[in-house]
Amino acid sequence: MSKPHYIPVHLDLPGEKIRWMDVDRFPDLPMMNSAAISVREEFTLETTLNVLATLNALPGRPCGFIFHTSRCGSTLLARMLHGSADILAFNEPQPVNALLVNYTKSGYTKTDWAWEQGGNKLLQNLLSTYLYSGKKIFIKFSSFNLLVLNRIIQLWPDVPIVFLYRNPIEVVVSNLEKQGGFLLKRHNPLLKYILHQCNLELPDYLTDEAYCVKMIGAFFRIILEHLKNADRSKVLAVDYESISPDTVPDILRFFGLEVTEAKRDAIYAGMTNNAKNGTPFQKDIASKHARASKTILTLCEQFAFENYHALKQYSQLVSR
Repeated sequence: MSKPHYIPVHLDLPGEKIRWMDVDRFPDLPMMNSAAISVREEFTLETTLNVLATLNALPGRPCGFIFHTSRCGSTLLARMLHGSADILAFNEPQPVNALLVNYTKSGYTKTDWAWEQGGNKLLQNLLSTYLYSGKKIFIKFSSFNLLVLNRIIQLWPDVPIVFLYRNPIEVVVSNLEKQGGFLLKRHNPLLKYILHQCNLELPDYLTDEAYCVKMIGAFFRIILEHLKNADRSKVLAVDYESISPDTVPDILRFFGLEVTEAKRDAIYAGMTNNAKNGTPFQKDIASKHARASKTILTLCEQFAFENYHALKQYSQLVSR
């Protein structure tokens, strides 16, 4: 029987505690969220944060990062990556999200330089627990992690990145109909702190529509700024409209992965179902536009479309 290999699945930074899980006993690893973890509590152990802080970090880096502007096919891509036995694709892991904002024990942000260096070390050590598995590691970040893109790139400058984005009207309609991510956290002081650091003020009086559009417009701007200066061999911009069973293999090859006939068949099979709920998958572009209010259309024109259209000039996949 092989020795268990534990990875962090939940960090409580104010409480300085960390929960770990044997990677071999977590069959739904891409869905590393609180709900998935809670039903498998018998497989976890808990330690102090110091265990992670004193870990000897392994040299190495992930094989790829996925950033996205929300509701634009990123979960589907994570599933396509994770379908191989030699790959671990982490889907917005809570420990990574927790470490991308600095906390004090009281739960508020702490901005001093020394703590940030400690937070970076924890991120490196966290990555090492993934690397010890001996598998190819991919991380799909949360949409609002784009706000700290520069910090992530400074830590891992050579990791290839795929940016997924989508027409802002469709993203806004999706988020308003089923709130998640940055919209659910809009009143969180930690997210507000990050927004302030990015010179992006989104006051409480904004409607959800305005908040959502302005956030998405900021995501587009951040991606554009990176694309203008990045090594184009290390970055791929993908419009949701271009995602298909024919183009997903191109994304996998960008990450240096082999696409066999069996893998291509698995991609076709996997794209017949909705990545989030297993229902038959079909693009809902037209229906999203039909459900958009005049307010959403006006706001997108004011705050998002300029950057969206500029971003499309960088898109490197064409639907076939």
